[in-house]
Amino acid sequence: MFAVPAVMALNRYRELDAVVPPPGRPARRSLPSPSSVARAPMERLVHSERALHGILGVLTRSATISDDDIEDTHGTARSAAAALHAVAVDIVAMESAASGSRAAAPSLHRAIASAAAQLDDGVDQFEELVAAAAEVTVPGASGAVGGLACERAELVSATEKLAGLAAALGEIDDIVRRYR
Repeated sequence: MFAVPAVMALNRYRELDAVVPPPGRPARRSLPSPSSVARAPMERLVHSERALHGILGVLTRSATISDDDIEDTHGTARSAAAALHAVAVDIVAMESAASGSRAAAPSLHRAIASAAAQLDDGVDQFEELVAAAAEVTVPGASGAVGGLACERAELVSATEKLAGLAAALGEIDDIVRRYR
């Protein structure tokens, strides 16, 4: 009498254990004030993070590409988004300092413009990753000659580019921390 429910529960456990959970939700990010030059790129980043989360969930359920590739893409996106968020925080801090000091304002405005361009480029690369991930989900891509392999290669390439960006931003942040 107890054997039948136990066997059914064990079978259900095995089914659920075989399902790979989708990647974790993107971190909640506070956006800079509307007057900040970092606001528009950070809004784009937040939307791109949400889109990537949904796309990676679809790829996980469809088993189109390996779980390792999905986890690698997710980890890279997470670290790149954190690095871009750190750049935005620095921009906001420099904007605040520039409004408080007339003497430092010209130098800070140049630094803000440079950091804003860096942030914008980083968000563009993040959006390229999202586009590459979206291409993998296109129905019929695997039916084309080498279609899925080509799309997977583009996703891996975009992931590697974004990983390089995240590493560079992390190194810049480490250098800045050493000299504070």
